[in-house]
Order: sequence, then structure tokens, then C-alpha cells
Amino acid sequence: MFFTIGYAAIQNRRSIQGQSGYVPEQRIWQQLTVNHSLGVIPIQHRLRLEQRFIGRYTVTNGDFTTGGNAFANRLRYFTRAIIPFNASKPFTKGMFAAAQNEVFVNLGNKSAVNGRFFDQNRLYLAVGYRLSKKFDIDAGYLNQYIVGANKAISRAHIIQLGTYLRL
Repeated sequence: MFFTIGYAAIQNRRSIQGQSGYVPEQRIWQQLTVNHSLGVIPIQHRLRLEQRFIGRYTVTNGDFTTGGNAFANRLRYFTRAIIPFNASKPFTKGMFAAAQNEVFVNLGNKSAVNGRFFDQNRLYLAVGYRLSKKFDIDAGYLNQYIVGANKAISRAHIIQLGTYLRL
């Protein structure tokens, strides 16, 4: 088990009234990660609390403009399991399947985001290879489901290549 804190500066692309631009978001986060095994299957759980400062945006005289911030909290829960094909313990090398899911929920000022408790879900299924006890590579399918403002639903189907370094 370990605890980390961090900061992220993000530029989100937004469109309104036929105009689009980038809206800044600043995030401070605190995270608890717990690793354990279920037989030969290593499982990771991550709980992250984010304090979000989300840029406000409008279209004024046909121009996309940003200014000011809205504050919102978000909670994220992530879990990932690695299923080794060779069933060795400890799993240090070889092919594996991976399954992970992350759920995002809004806390507090929901009107700053989508007005709802549920924000998004990310499901990822992959196959990969553990090159050493410190390094994995995998490729798979990511399904991203997002509830936006005004009940807008967005779904993304993504092919993803991932690398993982354990220090």
C-alpha cells in the first residue's frame, strides 16, 4: 500500500455554438494504491480524489473565450488484474491477459461538470508480455463512456498500446 499526491495541467478541447478551443484544467490529487494477489493473479486497486479547477468558456462575438474557473471534486476508483498464461508465482516473465476498469464520480459541485454523480467509465481488455519483473507491454481495447453536460453521452472505442515500468 502506498499514498501519493500530484498535480496535472490539462488542456481540454471544447466546442460551443460552432466554435472550438482549448479550456485549461488544473488538478490536485491524492491517491491510495493497494496491490495484492488472488492466487497467481496480481491485482491493483487505486483510489484517487481530485480537486479540479475547470476553466469556464463562452463564445463572445463569434470568438471562443476562456476565463475564470469552476471548482469541483471527483473520485476515481481503478482496478487492474493481470492473468499470466504460464501460471507461475511470482509472475516474472511471459504472456498475460489484462483486465482493468476505472469509474469516475463527481462529488460536491456537480454543476461545474455534467450536473450528475456519474462522470465516466473506462474499461480496458488487453494481451501483453512481461519482459522482466520490472517491465510490461500490452495492447488492447479501451471503451470510454462519458456523461457530458446537458445529458450528452460520448463513447470512444480505442485501440491502445501500453507500457508499464515498476520501480
